[in-house]
Amino acid sequence: MTEVLYTPASTSIKFSILLLYRRLFPSEKLKIILLCIAGFLIVFALAQMVSVAIQCTPVATLWDPTSYPNATCDSYKSSVGIVCGRQCYHGFRHLVPAYANSLASTC
Repeated sequence: MTEVLYTPASTSIKFSILLLYRRLFPSEKLKIILLCIAGFLIVFALAQMVSVAIQCTPVATLWDPTSYPNATCDSYKSSVGIVCGRQCYHGFRHLVPAYANSLASTC
């Protein structure tokens, strides 16, 4: 059950960081970049929530595993692509302050 709650919690923290960058660096170019990163974040958060939801057969095993003793869960296949997407997001997030500083120095 914690896997289901992890995605919205971590995504809200990431959005708060993006909003902080938006307030600190009010450049129009940076706002567009931050919107693209936010869209990327939404897509991968939705993908992660879907992959967590369908990793068990039957799906109800996620919240009541004792009722389904013969259920199977496969978390490896569904999480490999999601981890790659999250790592790309983290790379983009670390580039934003460097780009914002280069914009500030040119003004």
